[in-house]
Amino acid sequence: MKTGGCPTLTVLFWLIFSTFGQAQTFYAIVVADTKDPVLIDACKRDMDVMHRQFVQMAAAIQYSLDERIVAQDDFGQKKLQAVLQEISPQPNDILFLYYTGHGYNLKNRTDRFPILMLEKEDALAGQNPGLLSIHTQLKKKGARLCITLGDCCNEVIDATRTTGRKRIPPKPLVLTNDSLNRAYRKLLLDVTGDVLIASSRPPQEACAHPDSGSFYTRAFDEMLEVAARSGADLSWETVLKNTQTQLSRYIATRFKQSLYEANLRETRQSAGRLTVYSSPEQPLLNREGVVEENHLTEQQLLDFRALTEQKVNEFQRYLSVIADPEQQDNIRELAIENALLLFLNDATMQVGSSNPKTAVKTYPIAIYLRRLKNLEKRYFDINIAFYDLALVADWEKTVSGYETTATYFQHFQAFNPKGQLVYAAKTAKQMAVDLQSRKDPFYEENRWTVLLGDVRLAEKGIGSGNKK
Repeated sequence: MKTGGCPTLTVLFWLIFSTFGQAQTFYAIVVADTKDPVLIDACKRDMDVMHRQFVQMAAAIQYSLDERIVAQDDFGQKKLQAVLQEISPQPNDILFLYYTGHGYNLKNRTDRFPILMLEKEDALAGQNPGLLSIHTQLKKKGARLCITLGDCCNEVIDATRTTGRKRIPPKPLVLTNDSLNRAYRKLLLDVTGDVLIASSRPPQEACAHPDSGSFYTRAFDEMLEVAARSGADLSWETVLKNTQTQLSRYIATRFKQSLYEANLRETRQSAGRLTVYSSPEQPLLNREGVVEENHLTEQQLLDFRALTEQKVNEFQRYLSVIADPEQQDNIRELAIENALLLFLNDATMQVGSSNPKTAVKTYPIAIYLRRLKNLEKRYFDINIAFYDLALVADWEKTVSGYETTATYFQHFQAFNPKGQLVYAAKTAKQMAVDLQSRKDPFYEENRWTVLLGDVRLAEKGIGSGNKK
């Protein structure tokens, strides 16, 4: 029996075949705020949706799936960083991090991607990472493809994602294994690089519903499966553009715009060109596709009317937060700050009383909001509720743009320490609304924007007890 041989060739043979036989890994990291009282159901729904996607993706490209969950009691920056430290992808592996929860941005922050609210205590807020910084950290891991998706708010308020109308989750599309496999292979195997996605641009909220989950996640899921049927022109750019289109079809997210950046290179030897693209800005166009300086189409005016209703509803939410003594002081201050962003600089607010001897008084909107917050010194508890929908009149053309009025109906109640009602009033208030093309301070370009104006009493309050 021959016992000799070349040890160098033996080692080389072992290295080649052990490397060749090593399976590639699809690393999926799911970070979900499933303990938040507002988002718990929506986040759980999102986790189910993305888990299904990750299983399908890994199976289609024949990668082993390594899924890590940061949720429940583990939700936080400490656990996320521990998971990121544990992961050591190989050069041909894939990394996909998905976040669903609260998010926000800061006024003077140049990064347009949101900050993830992993820590909610004020003392720990400085530890909250930006989505971009997490993505940068993941890219340094050296995986062939790195994808980061954050479905969260991107505005400076109390960082609470809004909830939309109930929408029954659509039935999943029935696709053949072949069509799914081709779609996922094209998205995950035919490219190398990175994709960074945020569900909302600053300064916008994201929307979610307990039954159907987060709206962007649902749209993303739907468009991945729709894209699998088309096949031919499938690309990340197509998927992300179609997801934005789908997002704009939902009533709750009609005016929301996602944010994404991609740096991808095709892996085929015949086409190694780097493709770089980002989410496009979407100016308002007329029917001929031309941006006009001082004119909007009927459809655009209808859209801005719907946007006005949203802004009035947003203002009402801020009023409820500002007046509530049980809210944290920093949250109430943020509500004041963001309520002021809805108004023209010189806007005023009329206030009155059920007492016929008390004259109606007018305050600058900033002073009115501050006085509203300080009512906690007079009353033990305060509740402001709104009944009926805000009524928005038709737009009227002006020299500089358009104007209209919006009427809302408010019920104010104040209580003493015994829980007894000491003052209550129902009032109707009418606010001016101004629509003009203005320079957007964030984007540094002119955009048609709606701002609220003077608010006056449209109907005397029907009240009792001490005056407000």
